[in-house]
Amino acid sequence: MSKLQSCESCGDLLPRRAARCPHCGEEAPARGFLSDFSRRLLAMTGGSVIATTLMACYGAAYGPPPTRPRPTTTQCRPSPQDADGDCVKKPQDCDDNNPNIHPGAKDRPGDGVDSNCDGKDG
Repeated sequence: MSKLQSCESCGDLLPRRAARCPHCGEEAPARGFLSDFSRRLLAMTGGSVIATTLMACYGAAYGPPPTRPRPTTTQCRPSPQDADGDCVKKPQDCDDNNPNIHPGAKDRPGDGVDSNCDGKDG
């Protein structure tokens, strides 16, 4: 709770938000380092400033982070038996021209592609 200030000129108490003393008309001294307007402005924008700072530091949360391809430990070279070099030969590899399509690959539902060669999408 804030204390009432006294007027430097007449010594009477000043209302909290008064710009001038109601008794003598002298200008009221500044209150602390923030004026009432500054306090109200800070109260209104404080939440958005904090949110913006957190998003800048930690990133905005607009869903899961993008998936990154895992590094492969085994590197295969394209050959007549494995044209795309994904280390899976025909007939297990259902698309031997695309290294991202092979048994064990992640298959996103609804993308229209059977990425893990199980005969269905997703």
